[in-house]
Amino acid sequence: MLVVLTLLLPATMQAQTPADSSKADSTKKASDKNISNVKGAKGGKKDTTIVVPAETKVTGADTSAINKIPAAPDSVKKHSPKKATIYSAILPGLGQVYNRKWWKVPIIYAGFAGVGYAIGFNQAYYIDFRQALKDRIDDDPNTIDPYVNKYSAANLDELQQFYRKNRDLSYIILGAVYVLNIIDANVDAHLFDFDVSNDLSLDIKPAAIPTFAGYGGGLALTLKFKK
Repeated sequence: MLVVLTLLLPATMQAQTPADSSKADSTKKASDKNISNVKGAKGGKKDTTIVVPAETKVTGADTSAINKIPAAPDSVKKHSPKKATIYSAILPGLGQVYNRKWWKVPIIYAGFAGVGYAIGFNQAYYIDFRQALKDRIDDDPNTIDPYVNKYSAANLDELQQFYRKNRDLSYIILGAVYVLNIIDANVDAHLFDFDVSNDLSLDIKPAAIPTFAGYGGGLALTLKFKK
C-alpha cells in the first residue's frame, strides 16, 4: 500500500500545480528507485530489510526446531501384573524380584525347603514300616524282623498308613506354597503403583471416654486419608 500511494501522489499534485512538476518527477524517481531496490533484493544483488506485520503468516519457515520437540507419550508405562504372574509360575520368587520385594524370596524357598524335608522324612518312615510289615507276614524264618518284639503286624500297618498320609499331605502343601507364590506376586504387582503416603496413617493416642460414672481412660484411633 505504501508503494501505491507514493505512485499516485505525484500524479495528483501535477494536476493541481504545474509548477510542482519537478517535485513530482523527483518523487517518481525515488519511487522507481525503491521499486528497483526491492527487485534487486529479490535477485540477490542488494540487501533489503522487509518488515512483516505481526499478524502476517509466514510460510516456508524452518520448522526443524519444532519437529525436534519430543511428543508427549500417550500413556505411562505401568507395572505389569501379568509379567509378575508368569515369572513366578516359571521360577518361584522371580515375580517377587520383578515387584522389587526381594526379601520375600528367602521366605518362599524356606517354605519349599521345609516341605521338602517333611516329604523326605515321611517317605523314609513309610518305606521302612511297609517293608517291616512285608517281612512280618512273608512266613520266611530267615527274614530278620527289626520290630518283632516292639510292634505287632496291626501296629506296623497303622504306622505305614500314618506316614503315607503325612507324605501325601506334604505334597499338597508343596503345591499350595507354589500357588501362594504366584498369587503373592500377582497381588503385589497390582498394588505396585498404589499410593501410600504420609497422609495415610493410623494415629493412636490416649483419650478420655465419657461413661455413666463420669470419664474413663481409653485409646483414640484416628485414621487419616490422603486428600
